[in-house]
Amino acid sequence: MIDGQIAFDYKINNKNEVYLSMARTSKIPTMKQMFAFSDYIEPNPNLKAEISRNIELGMNHYLSDGIIRVSLYNYAIKNKIEKINDKYVNINRAKHQGFELRYMTIYKNHYLNADYAYSRAKDNTGLALDLIPRHKVVLSDKIELTNKLNTTLEMIYESKKFEDEEKDQIKSYTLFNTHASYEINKNLKTVVSIKNILDKNYELDYGMPKEGRNYYVSINYNF
Repeated sequence: MIDGQIAFDYKINNKNEVYLSMARTSKIPTMKQMFAFSDYIEPNPNLKAEISRNIELGMNHYLSDGIIRVSLYNYAIKNKIEKINDKYVNINRAKHQGFELRYMTIYKNHYLNADYAYSRAKDNTGLALDLIPRHKVVLSDKIELTNKLNTTLEMIYESKKFEDEEKDQIKSYTLFNTHASYEINKNLKTVVSIKNILDKNYELDYGMPKEGRNYYVSINYNF
């Protein structure tokens, strides 16, 4: 199984460029999907790998203090793996299409990012694919407080989505996260994160709630 990608870009002028990407990707079934030991999932050891042919067309517009990026994509998927009636099976064909709009700019010591994505994903019968939200928004503000200390505020929104043929609905959610990074010296950096600041009750898979407010501390050393 061979995957590959080819990409082209063309600079129209100093402020605009376009790009085209074509790729073939594969995704092998997981052990959970093939050999799960669960009362809720029937394993399927005969699953085939997903094969996707991807095309993305985009444009970058450069501003004096930032960039606007627009991209359109189309994924044609063969042997898409979906859960139907508590069993993972291969769907003959499916399509995942959409666009993404991103705006990035710098204002004083703020690095601002706004990202909106729209997705339309269906199988060849017209049913929506599992676990793919129609809308997703990410907003972030990275603030350089000093040359060694910066902090980031982040908001993530995902619209409602569905899981399996029974159409169990997974509700939309909005999360707020924050991160602080401090460079102790040129080789040592520490990061403190608070995820899900508002202790939001949400789930990525139906009936499987994610963590509430949680804290992370990491130390990175570069040799």
